[in-house]
Amino acid sequence: MLNGCNSNDNDTLKNNVKQSKSRVKRDISEEEKPKSKEELLKEKLTEDQKTHLDWLKTALTDEEKFDKFLEYDEDKIKSALDNIKTQLDKCNGNEDGKKIPLKL
Repeated sequence: MLNGCNSNDNDTLKNNVKQSKSRVKRDISEEEKPKSKEELLKEKLTEDQKTHLDWLKTALTDEEKFDKFLEYDEDKIKSALDNIKTQLDKCNGNEDGKKIPLKL
């Protein structure tokens, strides 16, 4: 009788190990999804730059143009986003109390 219990417990243990391994595989595959260029870039941007990147994405409306923009050098992208912030601040009167048209 003890052999029957032990063999049953061993089978249960083996099944539990197999189930655990399949869960690990599933968890790893979910975590290892490749990040988009946009997500990778956003990890390196300030909050203001992220906001203006979202603004630019909306303003461009053509996804191909936005994807092309993301191919530029990271420093150029950051500079462009900072320029967008400066120009928007001028339009909104946040700089020297003056409002002027947006220049990109």
